[in-house]
Amino acid sequence: MLLSAVLLLCSCGYRDVSLQRVQDMGALLAGYDAEGSLTAGGQGPLVEIVKQAAERIGVLAPVVPAESHTWQEMLTRRDIDVMLDASAEDNLTLGPVFTTQALLVYRQKDVPDWSGKIVGVLDAGLCAEAAKVMDGYTYAGFSYYSDVDMLIDDLNAGRVDAAILSRFDYRLIRDAGYQYETAAERPVYLSLRRGDAALYNALQQALAQMAAEGVIDDILYGN
Repeated sequence: MLLSAVLLLCSCGYRDVSLQRVQDMGALLAGYDAEGSLTAGGQGPLVEIVKQAAERIGVLAPVVPAESHTWQEMLTRRDIDVMLDASAEDNLTLGPVFTTQALLVYRQKDVPDWSGKIVGVLDAGLCAEAAKVMDGYTYAGFSYYSDVDMLIDDLNAGRVDAAILSRFDYRLIRDAGYQYETAAERPVYLSLRRGDAALYNALQQALAQMAAEGVIDDILYGN
């Protein structure tokens, strides 16, 4: 697990109060994508990781919904202090915090012939990446879900032939006898305002400590 190196602050007369600001407020406002598999509904593993990192710098981390086409404006206006699972050239990019895996999950003992099958998916981005690398598989189509429990219910009932799940969500059925193969991997980043180096460094240190202590792996893969 790799985390970016600590930023060097320049002595150009600029006083970075980004960390002091969130500590004075007692809150790190975390933007999230309501449809992202790692942040759906303001919950999920990345939300929990950032909340625990925020506690280590002495603040809470309330979550704020932010859409893909508006989050950079919200970051600039300080409506949010950090955007979860995002990066952009105009911002400070922290991470990868971890790498999420897309697993193709099915019940058959052998890799099946996927021709004419239906695969349930939650994360469209992971689904697209998975489809690229699964050479030779021809699907009848994907069935998209907004709720992992509904997807798992349909998988268990045979209403879909397979599912593409993050390794985090796979925990929910790992004892149910399903087979799986890793279909794709995607690094996960945080974005902060350019210039907020003090806040960036504090979060980087907190995340590095959590990684070294096994806290991030426990959130992702623990019981």
